[in-house]
Amino acid sequence: MWDSNRNFRRLSLADEYFSNEILSQLASERLKANERHAELVKLYLMRDYKLTGAQDMAHQGFLRRLRILVRCIDNVFVALPPAKVELPSDDARTDAEINLHAFVINVYGAVDNLAWIWVLESGLTLANGKGLPKAQVGLRKSNSNVRQSLPVELSDYLTTLDDWFDYLENFRHKVAHQVPLYVPPFYVDPRDEAAYCELGKVKRRAIAAGDSIGLDQADVAQQKLKFFRPWTVSAINSSMRSVAFHGQVLADFNTVHSLGLKISQALVALG
Repeated sequence: MWDSNRNFRRLSLADEYFSNEILSQLASERLKANERHAELVKLYLMRDYKLTGAQDMAHQGFLRRLRILVRCIDNVFVALPPAKVELPSDDARTDAEINLHAFVINVYGAVDNLAWIWVLESGLTLANGKGLPKAQVGLRKSNSNVRQSLPVELSDYLTTLDDWFDYLENFRHKVAHQVPLYVPPFYVDPRDEAAYCELGKVKRRAIAAGDSIGLDQADVAQQKLKFFRPWTVSAINSSMRSVAFHGQVLADFNTVHSLGLKISQALVALG
C-alpha cells in the first residue's frame, strides 16, 4: 500500500473498503509523517549553506512546503476520516479537495526545491560555465545535467522513481491548468444505476403531481442506493481516474522524505 512508485490506478466499486488492518496502517503512517517532517527540518536547518540562495530554497522553500504537506495530510484525515461510511457534507468534501490540491502543488514544488538546493550548493553549471537555465533544474529524467552531477547511487535511485515523477508532473499539470481534484459526494453501484435513475423519474413525477408522500418515499429509496468512498477523481476528456487519497498522500510524502534524506546525504558529501 505504501509503494511510492505506484501510479494512480483505476478503482472499481467492487474494490474492498478499508479493513481494520488498513485503517491501522493509515493511522500509523500518519503519525510517522510528523516524525519524518521533524527529521528533515533538523537536517536542512542545521546545514551551513555555501550560498544564501541555497539556504532560502531550503528554509523558505523546502521546509515551508514540508510543513504545508503535513498540515494538508492532517486536514484531509480530519475532514474525511478513512473510516467514514456515511455521506459527507459538501463543506467536508470541499475542505478535503482544497487540501488535496495544495498537497499536489507543494509535493511538486518540494522536489524542485531539492533540485535547486543541489544545483546551487554544488555549483553546477553548463559546459560553457553559465548557470543552468531554470527549465533544466529538476530531478526528473529530462533533467539530465542535474542527474549526471549527482552521486551514482542517488542518480540510480531517481531512475527507480521515473514513473512517480511522470505521474507527479502530469497530475500537477492537470490540477493547476485543467480541472481541480474532485471528491464525489457519493457513488452508486453500476448494478443499481437503472433503479437509481428510475427513482429519479418517480421523484420528478411526484413533484409535478404535488405528491409529497410519493416524493419522500422515492427519495428515501434513492438515498439507500448511495454510498461514499474516500476517492478523488480527475476528469479529463470524459476519462476518470479514481485514487484512494489517504494512502496516496502518505505514499507521496514518504517519497519526498526519502528524496530529502538522500539529497541531504549528497550535500554532506560535498562538504
